[in-house]
Amino acid sequence: VVPFQAPFAAAPDGGIFLLGTDQLGRDILSRVMWGARTVLFFAPIATFSAYVVGIVMGLAAGYLGGWVDDVAQRMIEVLRSLPELPLWMALSAALPVVWSPLLIYFGLTIILALLGWTGLARAVRSKLLALREEDFCVAAQLLKVELQRIGLVNRVFEDPEELLDIAPPDLSVPYDVREVIARVLDDSE
Repeated sequence: VVPFQAPFAAAPDGGIFLLGTDQLGRDILSRVMWGARTVLFFAPIATFSAYVVGIVMGLAAGYLGGWVDDVAQRMIEVLRSLPELPLWMALSAALPVVWSPLLIYFGLTIILALLGWTGLARAVRSKLLALREEDFCVAAQLLKVELQRIGLVNRVFEDPEELLDIAPPDLSVPYDVREVIARVLDDSE
């Protein structure tokens, strides 16, 4: 057992402790990496879930309009009007005590996903509403062409990177991941 070591201290076997060791001589970096595996597993699930819910709600509100748009906008306004931190705390306190830490973390991930979709839904809705006011859409509607034939939804997804750009900062995707997504989408075409 190695006693407490400062960061970048040499290990007895010739290696180094990048973050040092604790009082019992355990490497802090390996313990941080071991503890971070749960976060690194569930965080992309929360982000992806919030993206899916936000895009679906935004498309439904912008495309269908009418009462669907009104209901979606009222849901968004209610969720955004509540203070986030006390809401997260209240919902996390409502999780069952008998759950394992992994299930509690999964429950917190679902809570974050269900509360984080509002900004993206508004952005997708506004993009779709802007497309509905374009000249080609107005002309098509004057010619009594159905909305399905105009292909508005396809135009929202013409540039998938734009959806990543209009996402709120708490759902933003790092640029290296964006490059991978862009390459995959370019290869599929």
